[in-house]
Amino acid sequence: MRNFFRKSIRRQFQFIMMVVFVLALIGIFIILAIQSQVKESYLEERETLSRQTEIAESIDQEYNEMIMRARGYLAFLNDGEWELSQEAHANLVVLLDELKEYELTNEEELVYADLSVYVEEYWDLLLPAAVAFAEDGNYEELVTMSQDTSGTSRINSFLLRNKQIVAANERELEAAHEEFIESTNRITYALGALIVMLFVIISLATKRMSKSIGQPLSELSDASEQLALGKEVSFPTVQRQDELGTLANALSSMAHVIQDREADLQAHNEELQAQQDELTEQQERLENSVIEIKNLNMAINEATILSVTDTKGFITDVNDKFCEVSGYSSKEIMGQPYSSLYVDDHPEFYEDMIRTLREGRIWKGEFKNKAKDGTNYWVDSTIVPYKNDHNGIEQYYIIQFEITNMVEAEQELKHLLEETNRTKHTLEHYNELNHALSITLDMEELLETVLFQLQQIFSFNKGILLVLDSSEYASISISNEAAARMRAHIEDQVIVRLQETQEPYVLKRESLAGERGYHEETLYSYDVFAPVFDAKGELQAVFGGTRIGLSFDEEETNELEGILSRVSLSLEKLFLYEETEQSRQLNQDIIDNVNEGIQFIDEKGALIQYNSQLCSFMEAENCEDCLNEPFSYWVTFFKERVEDPEAVTAFFETAIFQSSQKSSQYRYEVAGSDRRIIEVYAEPIYRREERLGTLFVHRDITSQYEVDQMKSELVSTVSHELRTPLASVLGYTELMLNRELRPEKQKRYLSTIEKEAKRLTNLINDFLDLQRMESGRQVYEKELIQVEEVAQEVIDSFPYSSQHEVYLNNHSTHLPVLGDREKLIQVFTNLISNAIKFSPDGGKVVVTMNGNDQELFIHIADEGLGIPDQELPKLFKKFHRIDNSERRKIGGTGLGLSIVKEIVEAHGGKISVRSEVGKGSVFTIIFPLAQPKSVGDGTSLTPDLPLIMVIEDDHSLAMLIREELKGTGFNVLHYASGESAVRVLDTYEPDGFVVDLMLAGELDGWDVIQEIKKRPQLEQIPIFISTALEERSRGEELGIEHYLTKPYPPNKLSTTILRTLLQNEKNGQILVAGDEEGN
Repeated sequence: MRNFFRKSIRRQFQFIMMVVFVLALIGIFIILAIQSQVKESYLEERETLSRQTEIAESIDQEYNEMIMRARGYLAFLNDGEWELSQEAHANLVVLLDELKEYELTNEEELVYADLSVYVEEYWDLLLPAAVAFAEDGNYEELVTMSQDTSGTSRINSFLLRNKQIVAANERELEAAHEEFIESTNRITYALGALIVMLFVIISLATKRMSKSIGQPLSELSDASEQLALGKEVSFPTVQRQDELGTLANALSSMAHVIQDREADLQAHNEELQAQQDELTEQQERLENSVIEIKNLNMAINEATILSVTDTKGFITDVNDKFCEVSGYSSKEIMGQPYSSLYVDDHPEFYEDMIRTLREGRIWKGEFKNKAKDGTNYWVDSTIVPYKNDHNGIEQYYIIQFEITNMVEAEQELKHLLEETNRTKHTLEHYNELNHALSITLDMEELLETVLFQLQQIFSFNKGILLVLDSSEYASISISNEAAARMRAHIEDQVIVRLQETQEPYVLKRESLAGERGYHEETLYSYDVFAPVFDAKGELQAVFGGTRIGLSFDEEETNELEGILSRVSLSLEKLFLYEETEQSRQLNQDIIDNVNEGIQFIDEKGALIQYNSQLCSFMEAENCEDCLNEPFSYWVTFFKERVEDPEAVTAFFETAIFQSSQKSSQYRYEVAGSDRRIIEVYAEPIYRREERLGTLFVHRDITSQYEVDQMKSELVSTVSHELRTPLASVLGYTELMLNRELRPEKQKRYLSTIEKEAKRLTNLINDFLDLQRMESGRQVYEKELIQVEEVAQEVIDSFPYSSQHEVYLNNHSTHLPVLGDREKLIQVFTNLISNAIKFSPDGGKVVVTMNGNDQELFIHIADEGLGIPDQELPKLFKKFHRIDNSERRKIGGTGLGLSIVKEIVEAHGGKISVRSEVGKGSVFTIIFPLAQPKSVGDGTSLTPDLPLIMVIEDDHSLAMLIREELKGTGFNVLHYASGESAVRVLDTYEPDGFVVDLMLAGELDGWDVIQEIKKRPQLEQIPIFISTALEERSRGEELGIEHYLTKPYPPNKLSTTILRTLLQNEKNGQILVAGDEEGN
């Protein structure tokens, strides 16, 4: 098999590649198998630990659930609690049984065994006894039993030990994960090592093949060239069976044939001459050789270290230079193996040298030898095998030159180059650090940059830089929790020492487990702490850094101290910047919160500063685009947002670019949906007689402007509204005084005078009401009011008109409101009269009411002219009238809606309006409902007066009964339907009921009486029947003997009620209105 590969270079190369491929496959397979095994083991262990942890947590939960639910049952005897306790107990038993299937530690087995015993004891012995005590109501024995059995302490003990087991499982799970990560890393390193090994094998095989093929080819090529020149050639003997061996043998045979033939041709002609020349030449060569050998020997002895070894490597001869350099004498070194001089730094290097020499090839290289005194010296060596005639190696000649100084110079140069690179690297980080210290204005960014550059310069493993009077800090490889602990405890020792010594110091300590990593031997960590002082010598920041296994020397701490001094200057600069920025921001906040818009323009016309109020005036979200822009830019911003932009621009130009020292002012209007009048003041700003710019103050005078207009409008309106009725009064009065008139005409004139006088009175009353309301002197006499009654009363007071249909659409089911009846009448009167007045073409005016548990909603809708959208925000302002010729003809003072708004808000309500021009308007009022209470609890009803509930669907009769009863001294609640009355029976406790038997709706009077009698608290309350029917048969069932049918005088009813209540006859009797005798 071996000869099979030797006979072909191609086969040799294929064999080497095949071997490398097989080794790679084997290595990769082994690594993948190991990785699969490690992963499978880790997943199995993780699943087991996770399940154990889950079961332990479930045991904790079910254990607590069982105990708590059992205690809940013992405390409240709630069957639901007992069922939940049983379910928790069953789950707990299942979990404990499942836990037995896993491999547990002795401590875990002991805990869960104790827990199982206690659960069995608790469930089978303690709990049944406790349940018996609880069900018998013997809680004293139950408490004694609880104290005797120490159940609570055992429960807490089990819970604590179970939590410790859960924590231990979590730690084991974390350790297994870390072990898996380390195993994965080791497999990765093994795979890398395999790749490197394959690369080395391929490189060595390639090198060997190159030498095995290249050198013989080179020798054969040289011999062929010598043969072509006609020179005598001796081809080397090649002990190979491959193509190179065949080629070498063929060339050697050919050379021998050629040389033999040439020798035969010249032999006869030159034999004699050759003999003579040969003798002469031999003599000369011998003389020259002797001289050359002497000179060569002298030169070699002076400059070259020469030694000879046998084939086994034992020294057989050395020259003087060898003895001089090695320190050995020739006797001492003779017979010693040359390998005794080797320095075992790189054994693979010497193995390669030996392999080359054994192959009969010359070896060249540099290596290090050990002298007699133990020092090392470098030699440049050439080792030549000396072969005999049979091509066998007899000995080795070792020719060497000492190159120790040259190697040391190279190493020194390399060291200097590395030091230069390190210095360059450090200087680069210094430059980056100085750059950051110079330009950074953000504290967090500065601290992070400084700490990062310090880490690059000093190569520490962990570090922190924190500012003492701030929460700011930066850290590397330190968690937030660790940083917080350091800040909390830094004043205990670190700050004290730094303040005392005012210089850095280093602490040596044994490395923590997390710092040692995979190292098992003892390691030490070195912590350096350095102060950062400000210009006043006060400590403002502290730096802390940790190296693992390497200390900080004095030079490094001095360098660190110098860097931190520059950091101190940067921190002071940053603090100063932050103070300046805070002051600037404070000033900006101040001017942003003034009511005036402010802008400052420099002497060149650029906008330097403004406040947010200015943007608000201009109805712009942000004016940032105008900041630091020239005059032409920002003035365009104003021109786009104001009326008469050219005049505004001219004012700005005059105030900014003319050298006047006087202030000026201008009034302009902002264009937009809301009219806004702005007055701007321009004031030049000087510093030491040098003009810095111009300050503009914009003040919103819209309200003042509108007040001025309102005054003018008031004068015009009052003049018209007062003069018109006054002219009528004076005119008709003058006619009556100066003419003889018929009685009918006098009556008509007097009626007109009375109407106009009332009109004047109402106008004056409106002014007085509004004045009292605005001054807060208006007095409201509030009581519980059914607003639908007020609305109906106002609607009924308006005269019938064929053009206008006014009606009430009530869905409120008589919800009470606490209010002033007269003022609410005024509200409805104003709104309904406005609806009629501004519907000149007629139409419906609908008052709709609905509500919920908290509020009453009133909508007054008309089909009139409608209100423009731009007028809606100003509709409720005093004296405001819509500027429209069609509406001006209608007239009015503009006070009605403002009075309505004041009254509604005084009642805790709100008023709003929706309108569409040409289609009408809807005014919506929202009143809060009165919270109903019994009289005994102190309601808003008149205290100490009896309460009568009237259930009557006829509005007029109900109003009559109400006024009669209130005049007699009763509080009255009125309900127009049986349903509304029944809903409040559980809310009020009246002293009597007045019930109409015929009621609109699903419930009649008899149904209401039955509902009253069903309630124990109302069973003894007297009921007074007001009816138009006689139902004697049904009345006899309820104990009624006589009826008085409607109509009847209202004083009869009030007299009967008063007499009954005064005699304390609250026996639940049912009386008929008008039956004074009690029949």
